[in-house]
Parts: sequence; structure tokens; C-alpha cells
Amino acid sequence: MFSGKNNNKFSSLLSSPRDFDIIQDGEFKNSFIVLDGVNQLKIISQNNKILAENVLQIPYVSDIEMGPNNTIFIVDQLQDKIIQVPLSNVSHVLWQWNAHNPADINWSEWLSHQYWDNNSVLSFSKSVNSSDFFLGISSIQLLNGSQQAQNASSLLVCCESFNFIFELTISETSEIIWSYGKYIKYDSLESPRVALLAPTSDLFIGERDSHLISRINYPSRFLMSYYSRTFPNGFVKEIQDIDWISQNMILVASFGTPGLSLVNMSWPSSSKSFDSLDIATPQAIMHNSSKIFVLDEKSSSIYILDSYSFEVEKQIGESWRNSRLSFEFIFPIGYLVGVFLLIFWKSPPMKRDLLITNIIFFGVIIILFIQRQTLLYILYWHFS
Repeated sequence: MFSGKNNNKFSSLLSSPRDFDIIQDGEFKNSFIVLDGVNQLKIISQNNKILAENVLQIPYVSDIEMGPNNTIFIVDQLQDKIIQVPLSNVSHVLWQWNAHNPADINWSEWLSHQYWDNNSVLSFSKSVNSSDFFLGISSIQLLNGSQQAQNASSLLVCCESFNFIFELTISETSEIIWSYGKYIKYDSLESPRVALLAPTSDLFIGERDSHLISRINYPSRFLMSYYSRTFPNGFVKEIQDIDWISQNMILVASFGTPGLSLVNMSWPSSSKSFDSLDIATPQAIMHNSSKIFVLDEKSSSIYILDSYSFEVEKQIGESWRNSRLSFEFIFPIGYLVGVFLLIFWKSPPMKRDLLITNIIFFGVIIILFIQRQTLLYILYWHFS
């Protein structure tokens, strides 16, 4: 169950947001469901309020995706598991799939039905049967009636650690009905962070380490085009998310400056970056006909942008660091300074020299303390 809203006016709405989605119906319609930190879910209204929150009994969640009937898909990355739960009771599992459970997937049997060359079969078999087998699921996308699933619901699963992408049916006997990855002859992936299937049957894959975006024809797996930061208009760096706009146009979120880029996969030279936006660590993006929604880690905020002008219309949330500095540092320091001034005013003139020395001493300690906190923030944002 989700708990009630947080009434602590001094706490930040978000601390380290990593993924989000929009709730389409029900009690929390048009609110955001946000993955904050490693396993905390928060429902945030567009009026800057926490409506509900819950800490999941999962060590590390890598992705969330809203499903039908007010359910949510959650990726348990460390266990290579995907679960579907209702928002009203996240402890109640409606459906699950585990890559290490033979009842969910028999890799040897599945492999026997693939038309791969012998080297690919041997390489894949060796990997899935090793003791350190780990898919490392980084993202999922709900597909409502793909050609491969014959109009049934399925999930597109992107595995960053295993360099593998597959489509998984959502049923009691879930099956992998499509796959793409380095184990298949002529296919090549390097740390795919996100995969997005567009209505045009084009699959867009963002590879974080190689700063590469590929456009692949989904049924044939044929590489149509690619986009790299080495291009003249190559803006993308550590790719975090991709959203399809229209035809060959995609919106890309990547760490660094610019954080957002509008990429034309057919004419890369016409791609555009948005340097004026102060969004350097976007974790996830979405859009509708008039708005673009960006989840930014550094500012701990959700930005709502106009989809035509790309101007920020609203910021939901506040900077965790700013709130910490405001309420945990500035207020106590101001209080101490006031106390010292009062003591100084009340003290006899002969004791003021000693008091000034003590004030300088404690001032140096306070400055060193603030610098230490600043250093910790820098280290946190660098290594997180």
C-alpha cells in the first residue's frame, strides 16, 4: 500500500529521481509516479505535492512503466526479474518473469528454436549457463499489440549488461518472441541503455558508453541509420532515454550539456540541441501533443516544457542540495552569528578581544564544515 502524503514542509519532494511515468486514470490521474532513489516510489501531483509514497521490498529498481488498469511494471535489476503490481497494493504481484527461473524461461529450449549460426548459439549458451549470468535489465517498454505478439500485450526488454534486447509476452506462459543483440550474427550492441519501438516499426536503441543511437527495422532487424556524437551535429553523450516524436525524429536525454537534443535520424546535420536549458542530468523524458516532461536528477525536479518552443513552463520539485543548504546550514549559522553578536554586545570591553578570537576560531570551523559538505556533494554527483 502507498502511505499518505509527506507533510514535512522542509523536505524536498525528490532526492535522487531516476525514472517516472504519468498515471492515466484512477485516483491519481495526470499525476507522476516517480522512482526516487534505488527503490522508493512517489506519486507527485502537478501542483508540487507528494500524494503518496512507498518503499519497495526490492534492493535496486532500474525502471518502471505504467501498465493497464492502473498497474505498474517494476524491474528488479539485481534479480533479473520483472513484476506487475497494482498501484493500490504494490506488495501484491499480479505477474512476474524471472530470467533465472526455469519455469519462466528455459534458455536451452528457447535457443534450440533460433535460426542462428553455430558460433552465436555456442556463445549465447555459454553465457546463460555460466555462474555469473546477469542480464542487467536497464529499461522496459510496454507494447500494446506488436506484430510479433499478434496483438497481445508484451514488453520490450533492454539488457545493458548482457548486450541483448528482446520482446517478452505478458501471460502465464511468457515467451521471448523477438530478440536482437551481440550474440546474433551481424548484430552488434555495446551497453544498450534504452530501446524504444516506434509506431513506424522502427526500433531506436541508445548505447550509453558508445554514445550511439541506432535505428533498426524491427521485423527484419536491418540497420536503417545511426547517429553518433562524432557527427558534425553530434550532441549526445551518456544516453539515458529516448522518446519518439514523429517519423525519424526522436528526443534524446543524455548527461552533459546539452542534456536534451532533437535528433533527425535521416538527416543528422539538421539535428538540434537545447543549450539554453539548464538540464544537464536528465534521467527520463516523455511527451504528448503539447508538452515535454523531463525528469532531472541534479535539480531533483520534473520540468514541463512547451513542445514547440522548448521553453520551461513549470518546474515540479526543488533542488535537494538547495533545500539542504537553506535549512540545515544557513539557518543554524545565522542563529550562531546572532548569539555571538548578542554576547559581544553584552560583554565587558576587556573580554571582547578574547571573544573575537573565539568567534574567528569557530568561524573557521564552520567554513571548513561547509567546504566539507560541498566536497561531499561534488563527490556524490560525480560518482552517482
